[in-house]
Amino acid sequence: MMSANSGVQYKINTNDRSRSSHIHWIFRLASRKVLAAALALPPEDRTKPMSVSHESIANTLAHIYCGDAIWFSRIADPDYPVQPHDALPSLDFVIEEWPRLQAKWEAWANVVTDSDLARQVPFKSRFVGNAGLPAWQIVVHVVNHATLHRGQIVSMLRQLGMKPPATDILFYYYEQAARPSPASEIRHTSNTAS
Repeated sequence: MMSANSGVQYKINTNDRSRSSHIHWIFRLASRKVLAAALALPPEDRTKPMSVSHESIANTLAHIYCGDAIWFSRIADPDYPVQPHDALPSLDFVIEEWPRLQAKWEAWANVVTDSDLARQVPFKSRFVGNAGLPAWQIVVHVVNHATLHRGQIVSMLRQLGMKPPATDILFYYYEQAARPSPASEIRHTSNTAS
């Protein structure tokens, strides 16, 4: 059984500063794959009502972006601009701004400390009013939220007859395992240079 602090305890025990950045990199890659698949569709299919999630692929992508943005503003940068929850931005805005936001999340993850992750983050929620959570729980929620909605987009892509990209984390690990390590690339280059 896991304790309420098990996420923070794991990070403290492993002292692995790259883990949070690694998770956000995976999260960014999966979101980019789904976005690229959506952009391969005709524009009318991106906005087609599908009776799933936020009605269309474009709106669901915008919703994921909005979730990423609001939680980033709460956890890392209160000056980061956030759209009202009932006013989803255009897909063009998401295409332009989302990579910048993802880079900001990664920069934050690269410097986050154990005390930053354990810090209680106060916020006002439209669901529960005044609330607060440890930062590590917010990070888990951001990743989980995007994963849920990417899955819904994958379903919509299938309904439109498109083979969706593989976004499960295992496929990221398979891709990484298939890549030559930098050391083997150096050895291979030096062996062929003579």
